[in-house]
Amino acid sequence: MPWTIRKLPGKPLYRVRNAETGRIAAKAATKENALAQLNYLNSLYHNESLHGGRNAIKLEEFPEVNATDKGLYCFLAYDKIDKHGQAVFKIGITSRSFSNRVEGYHTYHPMGVYMVFFLKNPSKNHDQKPVKKFYEEIEQYIFKQVEWYGAYRLVTTTRHRPTEYFYAQKKELDNAFDDAQKKYGGELIRNDVKSVNKEAVKLKKQPHYTAEIVYPIPKRYLSSR
Repeated sequence: MPWTIRKLPGKPLYRVRNAETGRIAAKAATKENALAQLNYLNSLYHNESLHGGRNAIKLEEFPEVNATDKGLYCFLAYDKIDKHGQAVFKIGITSRSFSNRVEGYHTYHPMGVYMVFFLKNPSKNHDQKPVKKFYEEIEQYIFKQVEWYGAYRLVTTTRHRPTEYFYAQKKELDNAFDDAQKKYGGELIRNDVKSVNKEAVKLKKQPHYTAEIVYPIPKRYLSSR
C-alpha cells in the first residue's frame, strides 16, 4: 500500500504520507487519527486498483453525465431493491466537479454506486444567487418533494439529524426531480434501477471485502405505496 505512517521526532504525533507521490495527508495527527486515516486511504487505493477509480462511480451506463459536470444528483449504493420495491437513495449537490465531490465523502462505498438521477446545470436562478447557494435551494426543494410523495428521510442515530439519504420508491424520486426541473430548469438525466439487483449479485462474487448497512426504517414505510 502506498500510504505510510511515521512518528514525528520527539512528539507523540504522526505523519501520514504517500510513499509513491510524496503527498502528505496528515502532518501532525494523534496515533489514533493517523491510523484511521491510513486505513481509509489505503482502502481507497485498494478499491481504485480493483475498479479503476475511487468510490467507483458507474458512469459508463450514464453516458450523458461527465465526471466534471455540476448539478444535483441521486445515487443508489450498490446493494439491492428490497421486497417492497424500495431502497436507500442518496441525494446531493455538486457545485464543482462531480468526481471531486465524491472524493470528499466520509462514507466509503467499496462496491461503487449506481447513478439514478442528475439534474445538470439548472438555470432558473432568478435571484442571481451564488451557484452553491442556488444548488442548496434546489436540494432542499427536492428533499421536501421526495418526502411529500411518501419517502422516508433517514435520521442519524448519533447526531439525531436528518440525512441526505431517503428510503424511497423510484417513482417518488422521479416525481420530485421532475418537479425540480420544471421549477429550476436544467437537463434531467435519469437511469433505470431494474438491473441493480443482478449487478449486486455479480459484484458480491468478487474476492474483496464488502459490507451491508442496516437502516432502522419505521414499519409504516415497509409496504407498497
